[in-house]
Amino acid sequence: MKYKDYEKFGLARLFIVILLVFFVFLLIFSVAWTSIKDCSLLSGVTTSSRQVMIIVSAKQASWFYRNTYVMIDGEKKKFSIDRVNKNILNNNQKNYHQMFLKIDLPKRYRVNDTVMISFHPKSVSLWSIFFKTWKGD
Repeated sequence: MKYKDYEKFGLARLFIVILLVFFVFLLIFSVAWTSIKDCSLLSGVTTSSRQVMIIVSAKQASWFYRNTYVMIDGEKKKFSIDRVNKNILNNNQKNYHQMFLKIDLPKRYRVNDTVMISFHPKSVSLWSIFFKTWKGD
């Protein structure tokens, strides 16, 4: 059986459609499983050249207990918890704690300077970001 040129092109179209469907499924699957770290910022006050005092909620304090690194000025710094004063503030039935962290700070920070500390309390999937954007949240 002889095929004409326009009849042979149908097989190429089918192959292109199958490839496009495969790449769409691959894209959807990769978006569903990819996650981005959600960043939170806290401001702290330096109490000495190696110590920062922060006020945190109970949920944030549990994150600090589980982890050992924070970001200060875009640099990853190791910290340890020096001491914690619990329940120093009660605002809207939410308790806040005072934490003192031992961190090697850059030389430019002096006593009573404000330090912005960023940490990653959770990861968020691209899928959930897409739906939040779609809803307008």
